[in-house]
Amino acid sequence: MNFRTSHFAGIFAAALTVFAVAPSINLATAEPLKITGPEGQTKTVKRQYGPTTSSDTFWSIAQAVKPDNSVTVYQVMSALYDANPHAF
Repeated sequence: MNFRTSHFAGIFAAALTVFAVAPSINLATAEPLKITGPEGQTKTVKRQYGPTTSSDTFWSIAQAVKPDNSVTVYQVMSALYDANPHAF
């Protein structure tokens, strides 16, 4: 059995679904990012980044959240990966 609806009815149904589900979405807070330097020194930084877009690269995100010049972008990339392995 085929159901045919207008384009408007489809968009309206999709919007109703989004608005019905949106209040139940819980936003998670970011955990602090712990960066360890080459000589064992550590620095904990609590920062959030997001939402990401298709034009974001791993390098650009690492540069954006890099706390200061005492750590390299590679160290930040490693810390981001260690803290979010499910995202890669």
